[in-house]
Amino acid sequence: MISRELAAAVLAAAIACPAAAATAQDDADVTGTSELLGTVVVSASRAAERLREVSSNITVLSGEDVELAPADDLSELLKQQGFAMQDTGTSAILMIRGISRRVNVQTGSVVLILVNGHRTGITDVKEVPLDNIERIEIIRGPAAIQYGSAAMGGVINVITKNRAADGVSLTAETGIGTWNLIKSSVSVNGAYGGFDFSVSASYMDRGSYSVKGGEQFPRTSAGQKNLMAEFGYAFAERHRIGVSFSKRESDSEFPSISFREIPVLHPAGTPFTPYNEFRLTQTSYGLTYDGATQGGTFDWSVFFTRSEYRRIARYNDYLFGQDDDLILQDVYNYGGAIGYNGGYVDIDLGFDFSRYKIRADYEGDNVFNDFGVYLSSKVRLFDDRLFVSLGARFDDVDFRNRSPDGLSRSETNFAKSFGIAYIPAEWLKLRANYSEGFRMPTAWEFLGGVSGQYPYLPNPGLKPERSKTFEFGFDAYWRFFSSSVTYFSTVWKDRIEGTGYPVKHVNLKQSETAGLEIALKADLGEAFDAGFQLEPYVNLTYMTKRRNKDEYYISGNGNVDTMPNVPKWTLSYGVTFRHPGIDLMANANAVHVGPTYYWKFSNVALASSPVWRGSDFVALDLSLEKGLWEIGRDGRYGKLKLRVEAKNLLDSNNEIYYDYPGPGRNFYVGLKYEY
Repeated sequence: MISRELAAAVLAAAIACPAAAATAQDDADVTGTSELLGTVVVSASRAAERLREVSSNITVLSGEDVELAPADDLSELLKQQGFAMQDTGTSAILMIRGISRRVNVQTGSVVLILVNGHRTGITDVKEVPLDNIERIEIIRGPAAIQYGSAAMGGVINVITKNRAADGVSLTAETGIGTWNLIKSSVSVNGAYGGFDFSVSASYMDRGSYSVKGGEQFPRTSAGQKNLMAEFGYAFAERHRIGVSFSKRESDSEFPSISFREIPVLHPAGTPFTPYNEFRLTQTSYGLTYDGATQGGTFDWSVFFTRSEYRRIARYNDYLFGQDDDLILQDVYNYGGAIGYNGGYVDIDLGFDFSRYKIRADYEGDNVFNDFGVYLSSKVRLFDDRLFVSLGARFDDVDFRNRSPDGLSRSETNFAKSFGIAYIPAEWLKLRANYSEGFRMPTAWEFLGGVSGQYPYLPNPGLKPERSKTFEFGFDAYWRFFSSSVTYFSTVWKDRIEGTGYPVKHVNLKQSETAGLEIALKADLGEAFDAGFQLEPYVNLTYMTKRRNKDEYYISGNGNVDTMPNVPKWTLSYGVTFRHPGIDLMANANAVHVGPTYYWKFSNVALASSPVWRGSDFVALDLSLEKGLWEIGRDGRYGKLKLRVEAKNLLDSNNEIYYDYPGPGRNFYVGLKYEY
């Protein structure tokens, strides 16, 4: 078990190593710093800015990071980066700093998932494929200033590829794996003159998997098909119009209570496994326009996106029989912004409007509207070494139910943010940030109803959730070594949770989370000028506080005030190897999850929900990609590569959500073509 002493030791090493190294060298000898701190991100303020100027803790995963990771979807990738999940094998909800919520509609989520900066209705990170990814930006902590309701815990922004330079690139892969796994994908990106395009498609199908020791985990099959396309035209310098389209279909199933056969209460009197089946379809399209003056002093953008998100669930449960559950979200998102980019001051003023038209069997038709106006500014001082950021946003949110006795509610919210970043030396950035978040209650929380197995009682007096987060830390880079350390503290007021059975949603008094986020990386190949990259890395989130102030907030939990499903710590560590001379890339990644309190549902009475404390586990994944054959002279017509993955090599129980162990040891082998 990891201890406070170990966390302190890692923190001390993160501070001491770059400090000692930089003391021995002049700033002129620091290499790689400008590239890292000069990385351009767009999620922190909804406008392009250098990472060196950002005051919050942002994680940026490059396309190469995504490509090398032994991951099939976004949930696996983020777990390997040390993020905690509520995972049931075929469904996964991301947790950031102890904040998450398992919901079906995005208006109820507390971690907002975006594709190219826009809402699509996705709440499950397992539904996000990893095809054709340029980079992934992760904001840790509230982002209500930028994105409004449902971004209390943070934001995941998945940015797809497009080519700015003339030329065409092509990648295709196909392979097979354990449990009848079949995967295929193809992506094409190109540009010519003022036109650019990006198209990708993928297919995956897998049967039910086994768990630790080879025990079959029935009803865990999954399949997915994805198509994404974007086309752009730069009709003048600094002016581009783009259109996009995507379609995704997936089928999955998982046990509804436990994967073990239930010998009681079955009409036929024979053991069986209660399960849920899900079919998801999502279609999205969008239109964007970006422009700027010749010198770039002023820039502007407008966008419109629409996504239809359809989820059909079939329940085969020994208590409730069979049922169909339909959720249909029609998500409209449009807005615009204008920015001033001065030498010392940047100002961005914008608005956005999100409309969710939601139809669900258990809550009736309803409409959720969020109109927001935001202002963000940045001041640069002391020769581009001190950056002060200020932000504010006003939201007018309303909800209307269309049933005969429908409910309507409206709320306004004013959120603020303040940040400061200071570069005392070229190898070091110090930062501190304060931000606020909020979330409007959803239809089923207001109105109640029945969703598959679970009846809900109405509570029209619910108040919106609000949070305040303060963080401070540093990022240090010296030659081959980098480190990042952040301390955060969040107060979550009027948190909405379901209590008892039948379930009734109520506002809790207050929840509090606090902890440390530590990331370390070193390139030993660069240190010894070896001609290859050998990068060991460590990512740690250690919770110093994860408590509810309510003594009883779900029946059966006694006086335990520890927040459920929040690990005491998550630790990911491993090593990445890249050798261009022999065309070889490899990655070994281990995930170590600490003690967690879970809700343990009884197989006989769902009203009983005692707390069960989980044990630690370690999951080890490996991936390798080796060039086999260059087609044509010097690979003129592309190259063929071998891709091999081995997951959960230690055959860990890998149980992140109670009684839903992850897959046991499994393998994949495929061929990849790159042009």
